[in-house]
Amino acid sequence: MRKNIPLTLVDLLQPTIFEPITEEPHITDNAVITNMLESIGKGGQRRITDILNYIVPLYIERGILTPETSTLYIRISGDGRNVGRKVKHVMVTMTLLNDLNGLQKPDNNYTLVLYPGAESYESLKNALTPLISDLSILKEKGFDQIGGNHWPVELFFSSDWKFLSICLGIKAANAQHFCPWCNCTKDEINTTTKTINKSMDEIKDNYNQIDGHIKKPLFYMIPLQNWVCDELHIFLRITDRLWELMLSDLRRETTNEEIWKEKILLEMQRLKIAFQFWREKNSNNLSYTSLMGPEKLKILKEFNLIAIFQSTERAIQIQELWDQFNELYLLMQNKQTTGENFRYKAQTWLNAFLAPSKGHPNRSNFVRGMYRIQDVTPYIHVLVNHVAEFIEIHHEFGLTAFSCSAVEKKNHMQVCLYFRNTLKDGGHENSRKSAIVEMLEHENRQLYFALNEVPNFFEKPKKYRINLSNN
Repeated sequence: MRKNIPLTLVDLLQPTIFEPITEEPHITDNAVITNMLESIGKGGQRRITDILNYIVPLYIERGILTPETSTLYIRISGDGRNVGRKVKHVMVTMTLLNDLNGLQKPDNNYTLVLYPGAESYESLKNALTPLISDLSILKEKGFDQIGGNHWPVELFFSSDWKFLSICLGIKAANAQHFCPWCNCTKDEINTTTKTINKSMDEIKDNYNQIDGHIKKPLFYMIPLQNWVCDELHIFLRITDRLWELMLSDLRRETTNEEIWKEKILLEMQRLKIAFQFWREKNSNNLSYTSLMGPEKLKILKEFNLIAIFQSTERAIQIQELWDQFNELYLLMQNKQTTGENFRYKAQTWLNAFLAPSKGHPNRSNFVRGMYRIQDVTPYIHVLVNHVAEFIEIHHEFGLTAFSCSAVEKKNHMQVCLYFRNTLKDGGHENSRKSAIVEMLEHENRQLYFALNEVPNFFEKPKKYRINLSNN
């Protein structure tokens, strides 16, 4: 397999001191963190053309690709796992959008670049140099498969906001000019009429003249309309904001937080969701359990707000907003959704989100409004302004084809598996092996097993006990 898909190890220039990671760590296992820190500066690469030469015959055999008629729709994705609060494990992958039924399987997302270190523009530029060159050639000339078949290629990119903004060379989501796709500013974040009005050619040639852009895009060969937002992260980040705003409502309604905290914990117990509150040591800020996607979806659909709030009216207002957002999430996942319908529903939801108060505060007919313009996040901007565009542009695939959940799962599983062993990157000089090498070798074996129809696991042999009776 090393001859078919060679592994290249590279020394990556990494900072000696890393900025602390402020987000919640994805991995907290001390053995994993220690071994990860010892591996900083070592990166692994596999050429995308080598992988294509190996997997294309498999996709032809399965009827997913047809020589002389199919185009290779290649999606590049990336993910950085927070390993403790010091370092990231960065993975860049490719998958073929042609296989719509297999996109959410981690094994169908093939690792191209792997390294522990900083999730930064400089580190990625260093690690991605061969991939950038290969993608430019694929975009221009297509893919010439060993054996004679020529395949046209169309390239796509999808990731979470941070990874996407780094690769695009744009400032972070909290900047004044924050949007990768349009010229929206923080001051007009509540607008509903923005469209994709940037082009990759313009950004590539004049990035320093475009508001918000500070570096040349790494994947400049991918058209900007093919940089697609990840519907999973839209859901996760907006539910985070809705939850935060709900807690703010509770603080406003009840000064004694112990009352509503206890109610929330009881409701979480009813939903069978592990959840707790605690105070941070240094800041005394209230923190709470970071939940996964399925748990957040369950809360969005089943959490009983009336049991938490003293004001039934306020609970109903918030519940209606949550229900409308859940409907939008379902529409994003439905390939039959039209851009026009989604745009109308999203704009209606934002109007409800920003609904002003009605009446005089001191009178009985007063109806309190919902939230402020300052509460609108970049992800809400994308939901209302750009998701409908992506639905229209990429209706052939559907937005779920650009979900990065399988990439994140793959990254998490590999880190936990290969960095837990304390002998990684240690032991005898002649036998020690980098965890990065082991990960990529494992992927090569998986490809070999798939192409040659070799099972990658064997059932344990059954044991039978025979009692011989003495007659």
